[in-house]
Amino acid sequence: MFIPVEWVSMKQVTCTDSRVLYQVMALPAIAILIAIPAIAIARHFLGPNADMLGGFLFIGLFLALAAAAVGGYIVARNRPAIELTADVEQSPVRIRFWHRPGENADRDRLVAQLTSLSERADEVIAYTIQKSHTWYRIRPLRAAVVKAVFFTALLVLPVQIIATMFSQPFANLALVLPAIAYIGRYVVETTLLRFAPQGFREAVHSYHRDEPKKAEKYLRTVFDAEPDYLEGCLLSIQLSLESRDFGTAFKRCRQVAKSDPDLADDIAEEIWLFKRMNDRMRPAT
Repeated sequence: MFIPVEWVSMKQVTCTDSRVLYQVMALPAIAILIAIPAIAIARHFLGPNADMLGGFLFIGLFLALAAAAVGGYIVARNRPAIELTADVEQSPVRIRFWHRPGENADRDRLVAQLTSLSERADEVIAYTIQKSHTWYRIRPLRAAVVKAVFFTALLVLPVQIIATMFSQPFANLALVLPAIAYIGRYVVETTLLRFAPQGFREAVHSYHRDEPKKAEKYLRTVFDAEPDYLEGCLLSIQLSLESRDFGTAFKRCRQVAKSDPDLADDIAEEIWLFKRMNDRMRPAT
């Protein structure tokens, strides 16, 4: 898998090395586990006289465990590291590795190369782009339902507290607001889509079902009737970028320029960006 450097961000962070903390705490923890059966055996032979001895032993071991935890945290905290974030697919991928300058020559070279690539990308690109806008699909209804459920869950506790404190059961009606907002927006957008040409509606549905070939076929019928249909041009550009058909993408961009030159300029910059990344990665693939 190859990830363009334009979608990777790098930053220096400080983290707690949990491995050191676990290693320091391991010995007192093992001692406590060994002491439990040992005290039980001692009590069998010594009787109640072993209780006091066992109590002191447990107190000492727990104090040792606490001291190990505190000492391990002091030693392990604020360890310098490098965090790489690749904003691809639906969620970013984070890679973190320990790095203190001067400790490891190989890691020093790797960080220097990553820094150089990031600076070169910033010089080439007039604006920052850290998100991949391709290679995944958004199901509008599914996204609306998930968001509505998520925000409803966040509102349950505060709404219940307010309803109980002020004896206002009608406050629970606030729990339906996320559903009204997100699902209502989906309904409005779906309704407005019905006024679009039938071919464009079918193309949108095919795109959401991950059927790009069908979407392109429906779009061709739209362009036959209305060559400069703006929404169709935008969807065609998206499909062209995903299939790496940059010639078609630039062609549709020129059509967009007839109705919205500023939008066309922004889209052209992004098409050039994707084309540069594709040309740079082509030899590796």
